Amino acid sequence: MNACLIIPAGGQGQRFGGGLPKQFEMLGDAPILIQTIRAFEKVSAIKSIIVATMPHWIKQTFEMLNKYPINKTFRVVNSGSKRQDSIYNALQTEEAKKSQIILIHDSVRPFPSLDHIRNLITTAQAKGCAIPAVIPTDTIKIINVGKKPILTLDRERLRAVQTPQVFQTELILEVYKKAMKDKIYATDDSALLETMGKHIELVEGEVQNIKITTQLDYKLACLLANERK
Repeated sequence: MNACLIIPAGGQGQRFGGGLPKQFEMLGDAPILIQTIRAFEKVSAIKSIIVATMPHWIKQTFEMLNKYPINKTFRVVNSGSKRQDSIYNALQTEEAKKSQIILIHDSVRPFPSLDHIRNLITTAQAKGCAIPAVIPTDTIKIINVGKKPILTLDRERLRAVQTPQVFQTELILEVYKKAMKDKIYATDDSALLETMGKHIELVEGEVQNIKITTQLDYKLACLLANERK
């Protein structure tokens, strides 16, 4: 098995605040991006890691990956103006094209478990893709233009989608090629499959697999990092 992990790390982290993009902030003994990569390091199927980051952060990213060595082949590519552009750039690399499985993971989700990652890969091998998702804990309402609630949704029928999202390489290359040609943009990779009528295989996600978006998320991540340590 030859799997390739793609991490789009071109975000500016405007909701997080601070001088650094949040993926480069320290979490425990290493930056968040490094902690995220470490979550995948023991997955033997993953042979290469591609990080897409802003051109002016490429040098620092290389320095970081050398300071905190990763036991995988890695490549750093330019991110695009949108997340989808960054992933497309990573998909054009030799490492991605020669793999059988592609994992796409947020740079600021450092806590997926080893068993969870392996299960997603196995599911994608059999089903074409594997998309982790959890039932939202809050009640969700649809509002109108005046921000008045008009409908309360059934939580049992809703899912909050996480990463890593895992795909057979041939499938995700096909979908991205068509999306970029037709200028179709979506908020995540599974949504691109939906626009093209492809099958989506949902897999139960993990509550602790949080995305660090705000300072409150960061405080929770520090607690989880200390617990894991």
